[in-house]
Amino acid sequence: MKNRKHNIKICVAIFLLSSVLLSGCLPREEKTSGESSVSASESEISVEISSEATVESSEDISYESSIESAPSEDSSISEDSSQPDDNSQPENDGDTAYDCKLIVKGVDITEGSGVKMYNDRAELPFVAIMEALGVDFEWESNTAARMYYGVNSPMSLDIKNGELQWANGSSEINHFSEYSDSSLKYTPMEKEILIDDVNFAALLSELDMYFRIYDFDIDYEDKVIRIGKGLKEYEYYECTLIVNGKDITEDSHAVMENGNGIYVRLPFVAIMEELGAEFEWESNRYAKMHFQEATFSLDIDKGELLKKIADDSYTNLFVVYGGGPYENTAIDKELLLHEVRARSFFSEVGITLDINYEERIVTIVSSPNPPFSDD
Repeated sequence: MKNRKHNIKICVAIFLLSSVLLSGCLPREEKTSGESSVSASESEISVEISSEATVESSEDISYESSIESAPSEDSSISEDSSQPDDNSQPENDGDTAYDCKLIVKGVDITEGSGVKMYNDRAELPFVAIMEALGVDFEWESNTAARMYYGVNSPMSLDIKNGELQWANGSSEINHFSEYSDSSLKYTPMEKEILIDDVNFAALLSELDMYFRIYDFDIDYEDKVIRIGKGLKEYEYYECTLIVNGKDITEDSHAVMENGNGIYVRLPFVAIMEELGAEFEWESNRYAKMHFQEATFSLDIDKGELLKKIADDSYTNLFVVYGGGPYENTAIDKELLLHEVRARSFFSEVGITLDINYEERIVTIVSSPNPPFSDD
């Protein structure tokens, strides 16, 4: 009996030693921030043995082990109680573009335009804005085009190099950068070029006489860019066109406008053909005009009617000295000529122009003056 009790004590001792050894040999998980860790020193291991072991039941050893985790100082996770507002906009670092609106002459052209606004600057889509102002582009490639507006020669747009110049090569001035002291910043795109707001505003100011823009405004608070805000809208009227007693109004494109004063744009080709002129078209935009006993060169894009006055010397009969822009409208095989320019030419060839603004009637009569000749 004594030996059996001694054996039980030895078994218990071996069990306790094994438990300690096992607890030290098992791999531990490294403690990470915010997670509680458990170690042997932080745990209580208890083993209970029945004190009433008998010979009959001495081999039946009952035990209960419990592992209680002590709270760790790092077990609490620090959290920022202040949560960001889902509707709040992060502070801009100056290099991140905001969503904004682009309004041209009261029309929202934002979608697909590529416009960008930053904290204190903007990048503006030149082509989209010009088209909204009525300018036509003739694309030679995705990065090169000719720009047509009014009476002026077409301008050459080079997107890759950020240049806007006269297409006839009369000047090497880059109109994108000519009118501002600020260095030009631009971003080439496919059939579009983004221009920095400083140089864009300077360019628009230079073109204002043609487009009557009057106002260019960037509202950084409301994130809206407006071009033409406050622009006085033009009124267009149909008018009757009588040439030598014949009404040629239909399909003549004659138009009376009321903007900065009321005036008429007259279909030069239609009028001259009714007066007996013949046109020899070399293209839709250039022709030789034979009238009376003289020959003239008509360049629709340039708004020029040239007459040779000496060897290699020509005069433009549409020129008005000391006047404003008096812009025309160029279309295929027709030039809508501002009435002031029309009077300048008509007076040279003996044609009378009378305009009744109240009745909206334009009357043109050829006079029996001596014919205009090349001599």
